[in-house]
Amino acid sequence: MMGLGVPYRFVAKEEVHKMPFIGTFFSAKWAISLSCAPMPTLAAMSRNKSNPACSLAIPFLVFPEGTFLPHEGVRPFQLGAFNAAVVTGVQIVPVSLAGTRRFLRDGTYLPRPASVTITLSPPLLAKPAEPDSSDWHEVVRLRDAAREQIARNCGEPLL
Repeated sequence: MMGLGVPYRFVAKEEVHKMPFIGTFFSAKWAISLSCAPMPTLAAMSRNKSNPACSLAIPFLVFPEGTFLPHEGVRPFQLGAFNAAVVTGVQIVPVSLAGTRRFLRDGTYLPRPASVTITLSPPLLAKPAEPDSSDWHEVVRLRDAAREQIARNCGEPLL
């Protein structure tokens, strides 16, 4: 977590907060919890000036696959973070993690000794949209570009 060298907040579904070990790192100070039904949009949350945890002044760290599976490969990404980037005009910095499958295996809650490599790709900028609106072609373009960069740097194939 210290490898990024900048402050950030996690965005995760509520059930992640209840997981042993991992849930410990998702304190209210570090994380924004999203309920999956109905799912508030990250874009709407980022405009909520009354909630300091949602301020765009601190970057969000989002895992866009939405879940972790035991087999290798980069799964399709959810669109929420990319839609938020288009609506709010913020950049996406793809962060690739290589070695995490050895560190924390699916179905287990305790990490194992392993090396994890963090790669930060160049920022992806959204083409400007109308204020408070979204351009789905741009959302999909950002998602696909981020997914390609992450797959290239994590050493796993696109699924």
